[in-house]
Amino acid sequence: MKYLKDGGFDLMTNEHGISADSFKELKIKKDSLNDNTYLMSYSAYDTDASSKVVKIPVSLKITVVKEESGYKISAVD
Repeated sequence: MKYLKDGGFDLMTNEHGISADSFKELKIKKDSLNDNTYLMSYSAYDTDASSKVVKIPVSLKITVVKEESGYKISAVD
């Protein structure tokens, strides 16, 4: 996965299974244990072998850094 800073991979528009419902469930909160780190969660949707839609929880830890032009994502775990 490319980081946004490195050009090109957008977690919310290029990730398989993202739908309008994913944005309704999007949550971002500050990580109380790490500076400049945020926890993002949402749900992706896919179909199983029987074509039933399944909800897949996604959680990401996002680290940001301050640069001259503003804050940028430096890592996604």
